[in-house]
Amino acid sequence: MLGDFSCKIALLLLGYAYPAYKTFKVVQLPATRSNDTLLRHWCQFWALMAVFTAVQPLADAFCFWLPLYYEAKLVLAVYLWANELSGSQHVWVRWAQPLVSRYEPLVDRWLAESKALAREWLHSNALRLLALAQQKFFAWLAQVQQQAGGGAAAAAAPRHGRSARRAGSKARGRRADDVRAGLKAFPIIADNKDE
Repeated sequence: MLGDFSCKIALLLLGYAYPAYKTFKVVQLPATRSNDTLLRHWCQFWALMAVFTAVQPLADAFCFWLPLYYEAKLVLAVYLWANELSGSQHVWVRWAQPLVSRYEPLVDRWLAESKALAREWLHSNALRLLALAQQKFFAWLAQVQQQAGGGAAAAAAPRHGRSARRAGSKARGRRADDVRAGLKAFPIIADNKDE
């Protein structure tokens, strides 16, 4: 038994890093039929690894106690990329392709509807989001200016007495007025302040 930590490191190396390097090498090859077959193999591998990665946290939560569970995950990852075993092709043809083909129209329709809803929401809320971002930025800027001015006035106050404190508070008031004037220069923010 390799153990949980050792298997996770081995899975990162043998399940992701090495296949990524092999995919890079195949992509660098000139386009031929045999290279297209290799590209197909790696595309199948990465599609299956995406499913494996998505299911892995749920499976880990329920199956971690099984003996040799982490070792089995490692063996599955190596089986999928080993060309001699054609693991990714077997899993793809036997399970993945029939399952995805059966639900492909439903998934395509759902993706198109989701994309349209997201686009509509973004268009309708873009100005609100921009106004909120501007408001938060100017509030942060006012806070930074206030802290910078307050710290300098407080440090100077003991040396110059009461008049310096009054001058410092007047300067802070002028800075706050400047920030408010700057906010009024942006009509979107001024509208939100009134609400």
